[in-house]
Amino acid sequence: MTRNQIEVGKLYRAKVSGRIVHVRIARDSGFAMRRGRELHQGWDAINTMTGRQIHIGSPQRLRGAISDATSAQSVRERLDAALRELDATGR
Repeated sequence: MTRNQIEVGKLYRAKVSGRIVHVRIARDSGFAMRRGRELHQGWDAINTMTGRQIHIGSPQRLRGAISDATSAQSVRERLDAALRELDATGR
């Protein structure tokens, strides 16, 4: 992805701690001057599975937009169902 494709408030798949998770971009971190050049500082985002705030420094960390706003919740529901099934089988 490129910096111009990322929109505040949208859901994206992102690599966080070696895993692909759903994040919501909360705000743009702005720009900083370095050696006379304006450099983009990234985005602040919320991990929808844990609710924790993370920093996305580069658009390469994002894997693509999620079109449906409820898909993050549905992923969490599927994960919870899978964990309940594992607990029931005793594995």
